[in-house]
Amino acid sequence: MQYATKCLSALCGLFLWAGLSHAQLPPYAANLATPIGLEVDDQGWLWVAEVGLGNNDGAISVVTPDGQIHSFIEGLGSVTEPGGVAGSYHLELIDGFIYITNGLGTVTPEGYLLRIDPTGFSPGNGPLPATAIDTVANTGAFALSNGLMENNLYDIEPGPDGDLFLADAGSNSVYKMDGQTGEMEVFASLDPTPNPSPVGPPVIEAVPSNLLYDGEYLYVSTFSGFPFLEGAARIYQINMDGEVQLFQEGLTLITDLDTDPSDGSLLALQMGLYDLNDGFVPETGSLVRVSEERIDSLLTGLLLPSGMHMAPDGDIFIASLAGLIFKMPGNVATSIEDVDPSSPERFSLYQNYPNPFNPATTIRYELQKPAQVQLTIFDAQGREITRLADGLQEAGEYEVRWDAAGFASGLYFYSLRTEGRILTRAMMLAK
Repeated sequence: MQYATKCLSALCGLFLWAGLSHAQLPPYAANLATPIGLEVDDQGWLWVAEVGLGNNDGAISVVTPDGQIHSFIEGLGSVTEPGGVAGSYHLELIDGFIYITNGLGTVTPEGYLLRIDPTGFSPGNGPLPATAIDTVANTGAFALSNGLMENNLYDIEPGPDGDLFLADAGSNSVYKMDGQTGEMEVFASLDPTPNPSPVGPPVIEAVPSNLLYDGEYLYVSTFSGFPFLEGAARIYQINMDGEVQLFQEGLTLITDLDTDPSDGSLLALQMGLYDLNDGFVPETGSLVRVSEERIDSLLTGLLLPSGMHMAPDGDIFIASLAGLIFKMPGNVATSIEDVDPSSPERFSLYQNYPNPFNPATTIRYELQKPAQVQLTIFDAQGREITRLADGLQEAGEYEVRWDAAGFASGLYFYSLRTEGRILTRAMMLAK
């Protein structure tokens, strides 16, 4: 079981600054401590669950529509495990309360479902005190009492009649909490699958990563355990009697599920690929639309995507383990681009050099044909600070120098926009 139970915690141990590409926009928010769970309320506030850095420094933050980050609660459980960090993974807004899954990995038998009443909270006035936290359930103790020796509470989803469903990535189980009595039961268990590779254990643990209830079925995604094979993740469909059936397979390291508000279709966020020597590979994450018949790719080249939320207006927020959150228009993020896979890329954006830099750096890009081009620099909060190119350019390779002598050290992004497409990369100014 050790291969399965530690994998989501190990995932949270990654902090990699890497180039972004494809459909990503400049970050909506930055400098977050391992963000995963995202929710948007009626005021347009984005609630973010931050796992933390392993020093009981987990937190819930609020990003207001102006892009400012405000602390809601601090000091949530966050512990280190071999290769990673465990803590507050997901949150859910239910009946005016904030519910939080505080899974503490498998080194400790503890795990808690927490609840906070946000009444009285106002962005900018500081976080609520720790006394505002109410422990709804000790899921670690529940797991042990049911013979489940490992637990890592990961996700929560409201169900019918006030019931709550809980995904435990450590025990490979889904729990059900009765909405009237608060009593818990093991609602369903996910079986391991054979490991076809010569690496790792003989079977691959499921590792449930997200829950989604559509009014009839509960959908459960899996991250899949070591060796994190491409195509090993699945989505299961569970009826309200707890009967499990396979909905779709052939997916890779699923971190989140949601529905497209425009048509109700199921969307799955995939972390990316895993290399036995180098670990999780940046810029290989993706967003796909999933049905029983097919899997359609919507976004590719995502940087270690850890969670997502579809806002009511169709915009999509995507969290990255690099401490970033991206906001994308829904008509871009969930539209399948009809592109001939045999045709060359219409333009390319390369990593700046040098990087890190002080105070100047060179940005290189290439156009396959004449196009209207915008090359823009953004700061870590996604604010445009300068535009290096803006107009019609002929096909060819271009190099543009940016002198950042008047700017502070930190993370910056440069985006190349042409023909309705955007490529974005990150760079570091180190004075």
